[in-house]
Amino acid sequence: MKKDTLSAYCRANPDLEIQDLLKYLYQSCFGCEHFVSDFSAALGGIVGELAEAQLDDLPEIEPLDGEYCRVHLKALRGGLSPEILCRLFILSARPRPDGRVRLEAALAEAFSLAEEGLLPFSAEALQAATLRWRADGFNPVHHSDAFRTRHHPAYRVIKKAYLPTVPVFVKSEV
Repeated sequence: MKKDTLSAYCRANPDLEIQDLLKYLYQSCFGCEHFVSDFSAALGGIVGELAEAQLDDLPEIEPLDGEYCRVHLKALRGGLSPEILCRLFILSARPRPDGRVRLEAALAEAFSLAEEGLLPFSAEALQAATLRWRADGFNPVHHSDAFRTRHHPAYRVIKKAYLPTVPVFVKSEV
């Protein structure tokens, strides 16, 4: 985890809550929240979420730290098909055996930033939340209600290595 990447994410989201930071760190270290194997169910989730999503102010791609990024469903309006996004999502949903080690290092970086006053919450609050999260087994967390209300997140986490292939799959007007 790079401090400058984490710091930039926090600056871009000044109203970030600890829960949202933990989600960012989790996705940066593990990628997808869970292993996905059922294409039909995953595709149905994307299509259903797209029908409800508010996409106006979201970027198409939001980098995470490490080898993953968030592909916002807005990219589907630009010609990427739900089927291709779903396949990239499933390909990215592989267990990370080193994820826990990476997460512990990322948490140490986040704590350092909090101690320097560069996060929108105290080091003590982050430490308390981290202790609870660690005791819970570092289970995936959801965005906070406030973050969902403000930003309407609608995305899938994929490996950054797949991004160069995306233009190949974008539907174009003929």
